[in-house]
Amino acid sequence: MQIGLRNEATMLEQKASEEAKCESPRLPGAPICGRLDDRLSGSLGSSAPKELAKLRHATSQAPFDGAQVQPRAQLRRQVAHGKSLPFPPVSLHIGQVNFRGKIVPWDKLAEWRAAQRASGRKLVVTNGCFDLLHLGHVTYLESARNQGDALLVGLNNDESARQLKGPHRPVNGEHDRAAVLAALESVDGVCLFGERTATRFLAAAEPDVYVKGGDYTLDTLNQEERRTVEQAGGKILILPLVPGKSTTKLLETISRL
Repeated sequence: MQIGLRNEATMLEQKASEEAKCESPRLPGAPICGRLDDRLSGSLGSSAPKELAKLRHATSQAPFDGAQVQPRAQLRRQVAHGKSLPFPPVSLHIGQVNFRGKIVPWDKLAEWRAAQRASGRKLVVTNGCFDLLHLGHVTYLESARNQGDALLVGLNNDESARQLKGPHRPVNGEHDRAAVLAALESVDGVCLFGERTATRFLAAAEPDVYVKGGDYTLDTLNQEERRTVEQAGGKILILPLVPGKSTTKLLETISRL
């Protein structure tokens, strides 16, 4: 309901005189003002009766106390200006977000890759530990995603991250790190792998474009990883990093607090 009414703030204020007809207090479960029915019907089309029924049911289930009795015009102005209502909200969203669905199990990676290829999507791949996510990470991932149609992130599991970063890392466990990455709009898939190098992961992912950060060059890149990508027809791209942004510096700042 908030979605349908928020943009009507100005209209509602201009029609204050009309609201006088609906100024009587409204108890939970009481019918919604007819003009509100009409506006919801206009914005929701054929789904209006169902959504209105859900709204009436939600309000009828709300526990009643004196604080809930408010003039209808006041309630409408609260909705229009994004304020909370004294009864459960009714979501009008179509579909739901589930970032966990973007976490690709290792044994499903080949199937996931085949689906990307079948859809004609240019796959960009990168990899790393991505421990404490910061501006440098998300800027890099956004730039990587913009090199193609989908971005797959290979994520070092906890054991391989310790081998690369030291015995006190990672700060966040592998499942937490995977979930945070998957929640990013720029990321289409996250797959955990257990080796210190990404060679086996890259062989399975078969990237069209393999992206690494600006602290690498083609010569300093792991040459086995480089051969794996190039022999499969992939291109390697080095992207600049955001100056001054790193997990190590972030941890140093936290330690001084």
